[in-house]
Amino acid sequence: MMDAADTGDGQWMTYGQLAEARQIGRRAAVRLAQRHHLRRQPGNDGSVRVWVPADMAASSPFRPFPPATPEADAPADVDDTPTADATSFQAMALAALEDALRSADARADAAIALAGKLASELADAGDRSERLARDLADAKGDLSFIRAALDRTQAEARAARERAEALQREDDAQKARGLLARLRAAVRGER
Repeated sequence: MMDAADTGDGQWMTYGQLAEARQIGRRAAVRLAQRHHLRRQPGNDGSVRVWVPADMAASSPFRPFPPATPEADAPADVDDTPTADATSFQAMALAALEDALRSADARADAAIALAGKLASELADAGDRSERLARDLADAKGDLSFIRAALDRTQAEARAARERAEALQREDDAQKARGLLARLRAAVRGER
């Protein structure tokens, strides 16, 4: 079966052939085919073949230098200038790195701002805690003063009650002596 995607520049390749053409591992070739949603088709020999566009069958831009072979060591006139793919990959990698650094800087700035805010709030909480401790100490002092005043007032109330009871007893005793005895005591200066 042939469709429009099969008629363009490209060819059917096994994962092993794709790996060899791009100078990558077989596993990386499988992932490449999955990532780019390349059309797959089982072959009669049991191996899977994928439709690989011609530009994708070339060597990977991630590996600009092929592995060393005896033929690669022999000629000295090999053009080792970076290809357009390698240059664009380097530019993309550099842009991605710059984006990552900007993002990291922004997150670091946000973290520093948050840390400053937390430090400020912690200092405010410390100040409030110190004020509360002073207020509590003042309240304890006031409570001690109030307790001492209450004790004095209670003692004075007991003494006044005792004097009132003594006066009541004297008054009762005088009333019991009768009117004549009271007058005689009053004349003599007794109570």
